[in-house]
Amino acid sequence: GPIKKEKTFFFVDFEKLRIQDPVEINAFVPTKAERGGDFRNTFVLCTDAGQGCTVGQPVQQRIFNPLAQDLSSGTRPDFAVPNLIDSNLIDPIGQKIINLYPLPTIDDAAPGTPNFHQVVLSRTDGWQFDVKVDHHFNDKNHLSARYSQLHNTNGVPTVLGNGDVGDGFDSVTDVHNAVLEDNWSPTGNLVWTNRFAIDRAVAPVTENYPKLDTVFNAPGDAILSQVNGLTRMPVIQVDNNATSIYSQCCTDTGFAHTLDSYSSSLSWVRGRHILKFGGEQRIFFNNFFQPNPPTGLFHFTQAETEQVIGDLNPIQGNSFASLLLGYGDPGTSSLSVFKSVANK
Repeated sequence: GPIKKEKTFFFVDFEKLRIQDPVEINAFVPTKAERGGDFRNTFVLCTDAGQGCTVGQPVQQRIFNPLAQDLSSGTRPDFAVPNLIDSNLIDPIGQKIINLYPLPTIDDAAPGTPNFHQVVLSRTDGWQFDVKVDHHFNDKNHLSARYSQLHNTNGVPTVLGNGDVGDGFDSVTDVHNAVLEDNWSPTGNLVWTNRFAIDRAVAPVTENYPKLDTVFNAPGDAILSQVNGLTRMPVIQVDNNATSIYSQCCTDTGFAHTLDSYSSSLSWVRGRHILKFGGEQRIFFNNFFQPNPPTGLFHFTQAETEQVIGDLNPIQGNSFASLLLGYGDPGTSSLSVFKSVANK
């Protein structure tokens, strides 16, 4: 609409967005019996007849005691009751971690098939608006200005916090964009255009995991709650017929960029030709910070509870049993930082 007749005009728009998409989660989670150390009803599919089983048929997944292993022979003994972890051997922190898993939703899942199924909603809410003003000084000079802003929030609730299934993160995106442009025609065959623009985007991503101090609050747990001075849950990585938790990639990311640009061009109509001269410069500042992951990764594998050390027997050992015993593979911690990078 007009602000000043035949001189100044404005344009405004507003857009609101709301999206809800289903996220299907299928996972292998510990059963109620396994959470208490009882693996007598834990079965897997036989994949190698050389293990004394029929390929494709269920076979009991045996676990052995790594806390009483014979290093000279490279073997581990049974527990007092085979496939039942002695209650005094269960690690209290491992117990708390395994209880962070949701309970199975499928009680009679066949060996090798997920025993947990849930659908959650990914939610995106946002809005965007533009404001533009045009002013005609005269027939030879026209000035326009525009300002745009966008705000989006996106998140998926935490069930497992697993990047493979896509749950467990929140993100916010804010973008500001402004442009000023002048078009001047000193003569009928010349147009000189000058344009200035700035773009600013901020888009952090955070996780919505349970906090360390709400899970590990006993005096003996204090070391975990002080890692890097953060309260983020570490990645608990397991393998084979087990699903990791809190392994969602790229959370706790700080991201922002600023783009400044300006250009000037002259268009000249000469007979049947149009010649254009000019230049443009863009200065891009990118700020990026991403711990990977900030409180480390703890890896629990089948190998820690198989009978023969290093045998990698596919029907022996269980990641959840290794976790309950607090007996894991070496953990890792790393940090990746890229800040204040300018490109011209």
